[in-house]
Amino acid sequence: MLLTHVGDGFYNCTTCGKQYKKDNGYTILLNHLRRNHEDYKQDAQEAARRLNSLNLHLVSQRTQDLYRWIVWVVCDRLPFAFVKRRLTRLNVALSTISEDTLLRYIVLLFEVVDVRAARELPDCAGGNTGTTGDCAASEYEDLESLSRRFLLLAFSPVEMEEHLSTQSQYDLITDTLSRYNKLRSAVKFTVGDSRSENQYIGRKEGTIPLIGCASHRFNLEVKDFLKSEGELITDVQASYNQGPSYSTTRLPSVTSAAERHHMVEHVVGCCGKPQLVIIQLDHDRLDEHEVQPLLLRCAEHERVKALFQDLAALEAVTQELQKPTLTLSAARRLFDQVTKQYPALEPRLSTTATIVNNPNLEHGLNGRHQVAEECLIVRVALKKRKVMKRSHYVNVAYIPPTSNECERFFSHAKVVLSNLRKRMSLAMPEMTMCLHYNRDFWGLSAVDEVHLKNGQE
Repeated sequence: MLLTHVGDGFYNCTTCGKQYKKDNGYTILLNHLRRNHEDYKQDAQEAARRLNSLNLHLVSQRTQDLYRWIVWVVCDRLPFAFVKRRLTRLNVALSTISEDTLLRYIVLLFEVVDVRAARELPDCAGGNTGTTGDCAASEYEDLESLSRRFLLLAFSPVEMEEHLSTQSQYDLITDTLSRYNKLRSAVKFTVGDSRSENQYIGRKEGTIPLIGCASHRFNLEVKDFLKSEGELITDVQASYNQGPSYSTTRLPSVTSAAERHHMVEHVVGCCGKPQLVIIQLDHDRLDEHEVQPLLLRCAEHERVKALFQDLAALEAVTQELQKPTLTLSAARRLFDQVTKQYPALEPRLSTTATIVNNPNLEHGLNGRHQVAEECLIVRVALKKRKVMKRSHYVNVAYIPPTSNECERFFSHAKVVLSNLRKRMSLAMPEMTMCLHYNRDFWGLSAVDEVHLKNGQE
């Protein structure tokens, strides 16, 4: 803007008209501005305004550096002291920032995000209610919700474990709603596991209805289903861990269906490899090398292979329940197909199970479709089918059937509250997690807004 390139490495000064040749760097050009034009920085700003005919706001380099520092520390869950480490400053091209400045901008940015989140909250968090023009018409059932959004409003680390009671959780919900000027009637549901505290809050008169987590229901039922094979699973795990050729890859104790599936899959795959060698050895040789006690009988091996097939099918359902776009209707379909193929799983997965908190909702979802012929569970359950439109309905496609999003959030929070951040105040984890989780609510413009309001640090 102050120097114009005229070709062949020559530049003309737009103020005095003198011409200079640029070498490898810009030292000659900058020395001319410093010697002959003391106000060249102010002239550059005025030239920028002249070129910006639309009066667009130009973000300063310092603001961009602040934004990149905040994104780096918040999104990578780094300790705040990271910005003042010697090696960090030696290896980054960003302008330096102190730890106190970073903390101040995180607090100010959290306030901006909090205001923006309050504006985004609807007056009533409920589904769309509507009527259809033709009751005999048909539509495809909602199996995934691509417009569902998750917003973190509050996160309070527990300071004293003895205060973690049902009433304290109830008070936390009330305080969070009052913080955003919302009534309890504005919230239509909560999603959580079937712990006694959640069920008590959901059944309390005048409170928010509870929708049980589908993943939690499925995991409990699969555990009961596998109790009959518990002895076989224990034998397989023990024989594998005691084997001399596998001593370096001992299997830990397993609790979930997915972990059992991976263990059995590994054992089934490994058993076939040495089988040809073992059958060629006589009994004395097997007894000499203490291999005989570790071998499964033929009947047990067949049961292991059958168990592997069952676990593979159940793990596919588990992975499907982990999807963040899954709807209540899709979860109900999965449960219906599972109970058709495995009737023993019906006690907790049926619509009339005692663990169900909203039987009417379960019956409504169950009545929308017919279960198809027996085939692969997930493929059959989630096959698109047409259903009859309702003359009056409440759209529940936006309701998540599981609380897996909260479980993932707590896993991230565990990383944030690491040993490197033990000195943080209780308010800082909430601010850091809100900025990390509500990333869509802030960006370079929000940091620039904070920077302009608070002046140059």
